[in-house]
Amino acid sequence: MSQYVEGTLAQSYASRGARVLALAPWALSMAGESRKGGSAVSGAVGLVDIAGPLSKRSWFWGDGYDAIESRFAAALSDPEVGSVLLRMDSPGGEVAGLEEAVARMAAAKKRSGKRVVGYVDEFAASAAYWILASLADEIIVPPSAEVGSIGVIAAWVDASKAYEDAGLRVHVHRAPEGKAPGMSFAPLAELADERMAEGVRDAESRFAAAMAKARGLSKREIRAFDAATFRGAKAVEAGLADRVGSLETAIKAARSAARKTKMAQDIRTKLGLDDDATDEQVHEALDLLHRQAAVGKALGGPLVAMTRKTAPEEMIAQVGAWQTSHAKAEEERAALAAERAQLEDAEKVKLVTALVAAGWEAPATAWARDGEGMPQVGVPSEMFASMSIGALRTRAETLLAQPRGVAEKQPAPPGDSELSDRQRALCKERGIDPQDFLRARASIRVVK
Repeated sequence: MSQYVEGTLAQSYASRGARVLALAPWALSMAGESRKGGSAVSGAVGLVDIAGPLSKRSWFWGDGYDAIESRFAAALSDPEVGSVLLRMDSPGGEVAGLEEAVARMAAAKKRSGKRVVGYVDEFAASAAYWILASLADEIIVPPSAEVGSIGVIAAWVDASKAYEDAGLRVHVHRAPEGKAPGMSFAPLAELADERMAEGVRDAESRFAAAMAKARGLSKREIRAFDAATFRGAKAVEAGLADRVGSLETAIKAARSAARKTKMAQDIRTKLGLDDDATDEQVHEALDLLHRQAAVGKALGGPLVAMTRKTAPEEMIAQVGAWQTSHAKAEEERAALAAERAQLEDAEKVKLVTALVAAGWEAPATAWARDGEGMPQVGVPSEMFASMSIGALRTRAETLLAQPRGVAEKQPAPPGDSELSDRQRALCKERGIDPQDFLRARASIRVVK
């Protein structure tokens, strides 16, 4: 592990900068080789091992997200595998590449419809726990196993004193000044320190958010752990695991999940769906079957006679086609009725206009009135608006065939012989005879 830290930190300089790690703190001083994970199939359960320090790509001392993703995908795609047992024993590793790999593995799991059981084979910390919590439907921990350490760290090796003691002096020229502000053979620049701190904070925020979503906790609760690890029952109590159990417990849980997956695949086959059909598609198909059965039982005889179909799905399809056709016809009828109403309204305006022009109707009584009491030319009065188009046609044909109508002239009632300036202006503006307006107000009867 010391070689891992040396390769990760001491040799991470120049443009690459310090790597941000999701790693258990004690792993920085841990020595020894890691056990790289493999994958195997045991019955209907696919076993995927993840062990040792993690990085974006596999290397001599640890496992890589690329290899983990490949093993996980192989287990999911195996037709003999009904569920996956994810066995984890890792202190974590690099943040680089982790989120992308987890997102792809989660998408592959969703497409497969297979459940994943997670087993902590003594340790699942930081980046390792990120993978486990994001993929496992259930996390099982033995009493001594530890999970957690949700957080990130980054370190920088300042070797400038060693260079100075060796009599070496390094000259650095940068363009621009922000290029590689931190280098191992020079004291850490303030800009480099700020950038490293910002990277750590950003990664920690995403880590906390992902774990809160995966475990049904709040971001505040995740951060309240302060990157602590929890053993056995304490891990369950903290909400970072689901139950305490042995590897045998995890295998039984995975086999049970595999049987459920097998049943789900059989159902998909019987429903005529693809193996990768989603649960929503399965539910829709089952619902259709129930409806078909109900229709066939309740209306089998009459429906067969009406549709001339015998299969329930064909009967339902025929009824659906009829319903669609009926709905379309109703829409067309409504559109025609609206169009006819518009045409009739336009014809009413023409007929009333002709009656007014021929002198058979006065504007004040032929047209509706506005707030000022003035006729609104083009808007038939309530009498004409409520009259059927047939009755109005008959009235217009009868009157317009006779000589011009004459309105009986009577003096306006006392006090109404004079119009206001506003009324006179409106009469002039709309071409209305003031006397017609006065007669309308006095309710003078028009003689035809």
